[in-house]
Amino acid sequence: MRAFMRFAVLILVATCLVPLASAQEDDKRVQLGILGEYMHIGQLKGLYGTTSGTNFWGIGGRLSFRAYKRIELEGEGFYDFEQPFNENFTNTTPGGSNSGGISSTRLVHGEFGPRVNIGHLHMIQPFVELKGGFMDFRLDPQPPFLPFPTYVSSINGLRMSNINAVLFPGGGLQVHIGPISVRADIGDEMYFNHGVHNNIRLAFGPVFRF
Repeated sequence: MRAFMRFAVLILVATCLVPLASAQEDDKRVQLGILGEYMHIGQLKGLYGTTSGTNFWGIGGRLSFRAYKRIELEGEGFYDFEQPFNENFTNTTPGGSNSGGISSTRLVHGEFGPRVNIGHLHMIQPFVELKGGFMDFRLDPQPPFLPFPTYVSSINGLRMSNINAVLFPGGGLQVHIGPISVRADIGDEMYFNHGVHNNIRLAFGPVFRF
């Protein structure tokens, strides 16, 4: 969250500079992006006894079109490669011992919503965005040796409902180089599963404008 707050300050500063920027609007109405992505899932415990969460890396795509002046509507989807994490199991039987092991999951997630272009600073265009969507945790099957439901998983909520609603507030910068741009986003990809889970997400890649 600290990285997101620092980026929010950067966006605020950029907003204050908009009156000094060029008022020229981008004449391209459709944008197609190819993305590399990083996301940190705090609910999935890291390996080797760490509790800082698990890092995911993935690829994705984005399509957007201008809805009104500086407002763009865009949809995006990502596939994050399989990552291992520690899954702990609590024995609900009195006096029983707990257990744990290494599990793994892949992520499929996508969002849709508006992006608001704040303005132009020469070739640089800051923006803010707010999107809603889903996150699908494609978990390995639960270890068969555990006498479920005597043992309860530390991610029991995800195993019972692996597809979760998502809200993504964020922002970023897009640098225009002719019909091609380079775009970077950062935000909090929050999913809802027995409460709100905050996760930093960064995406970076080229954008083709038509």
